[in-house]
Amino acid sequence: MRTLIALVIFCVLVTTSPAYAQDQPVIAPEVGQLIAEEGIDAAKNRFKELVKSDSLNLTTEIQGMHTLLGAYMQAGNNEAATAVGEMAAELTMSMLSGGMGNGMGMDMEALQQAEMAAT
Repeated sequence: MRTLIALVIFCVLVTTSPAYAQDQPVIAPEVGQLIAEEGIDAAKNRFKELVKSDSLNLTTEIQGMHTLLGAYMQAGNNEAATAVGEMAAELTMSMLSGGMGNGMGMDMEALQQAEMAAT
């Protein structure tokens, strides 16, 4: 249970840290544009292609997807919000498990600090 709490705290801290705000998300703007122009299925297919990039900062990408998710929720577009939420969850799980095959895993030192803070 403590580990789960530490993971949640870590995710919140990492995804809201101003240190990561320097990078601009790549995925969310493109996903948002595709949802508007071509629909959710096209956005999901492009998302699958984009996450294979070695140059992604997963933390920045998760922030971007959460911002997009919030915009769809505020607009009352539940279908788009659900799709973006699923994509954001996939990015989060990827970060926690070590990246989408590109070595961008979670910083273990940061995880240990979050775990210590939770105790």
